[in-house]
Amino acid sequence: MRLAELIGPGSSVVSQALPGDLHRVDLADGARLHLQPGTLVATDAGVRPGLGWAGWPAWLSGAGLVRTCLRGPGRVWFGGIGGISALEVGSGQEFAWDHLVAWEGGVAVRARRDAAGLRAVVHGVGRLWLQARTAQAWAGAGG
Repeated sequence: MRLAELIGPGSSVVSQALPGDLHRVDLADGARLHLQPGTLVATDAGVRPGLGWAGWPAWLSGAGLVRTCLRGPGRVWFGGIGGISALEVGSGQEFAWDHLVAWEGGVAVRARRDAAGLRAVVHGVGRLWLQARTAQAWAGAGG
């Protein structure tokens, strides 16, 4: 289902609800990209949307049971709060779950809860994107 479709020549302006960067990823045919809930801004018509299981720890922390899974070909735009950084990652690396925005299909990310909160644990090798701020920190700072 498409919320809007542009037909013919022209341009469009897209934005997200909170202040921060927008990032574009060009997906090859069959390539996958996983996004946290609320981060997808726009896609080309050729990108196929789907849902993926986020896991019980993610749900129990309030992050939700599902995440957006996209399959190429086409361009995908997603947003984060503050700046977005792309990182090459490998198995065993961990990040704060609230900073995780997106990751490539070859990377599996599992949620793990510890004393510091919810952690994203990486399995595999590939690229992921982190946001500089979290919604909770942004709201606490008054915007």
